[in-house]
Amino acid sequence: QVIAELAELGLRAEPVQEENASVPPNFVIRTDPAAGVLVLEDQEITVFYNPDPQLVNVPNLIGQSLDNARDLLSADGFTVGDVTIDETSDRGEGTVLSSEPVAGTPVPQGTTVDLVVAGAPTSVEVPGVIAFSEADARELLENPPYSFVVTTETQSNESIPAGQVISISP
Repeated sequence: QVIAELAELGLRAEPVQEENASVPPNFVIRTDPAAGVLVLEDQEITVFYNPDPQLVNVPNLIGQSLDNARDLLSADGFTVGDVTIDETSDRGEGTVLSSEPVAGTPVPQGTTVDLVVAGAPTSVEVPGVIAFSEADARELLENPPYSFVVTTETQSNESIPAGQVISISP
């Protein structure tokens, strides 16, 4: 509840376990900065809480945005670990593909959960435009999804009609 309230105020929360027998499980012991201190928007607040000694299931994060997955993990008392980018996925950029431990695994609160997230591909296959007109090839290559910068070089060839693409590089 505290993490959700901080998010509503435009603040980021970092939950940290701190065992304290005088406070019930999952209750906040203290924060840093302390309550009542003036903070900036989007500032990170460390929330120290007494962890639940019982095991908690890792939430299903597949299909969630990375930001939403971070919020869900923090709200459940988990720590986000390594975030690996998978550029081969056909899912939207920033979408969670998997977690370790996997969803549904019972673990202690505070466990670090590593995520694999879809990334933008680093390369694009150039479409074949041989035999296209120069105008049609430019239309295809200079607009989304390619948005390439196209330069042309004119070559004479008696057997190929003028204005037709005869080669590309790359």
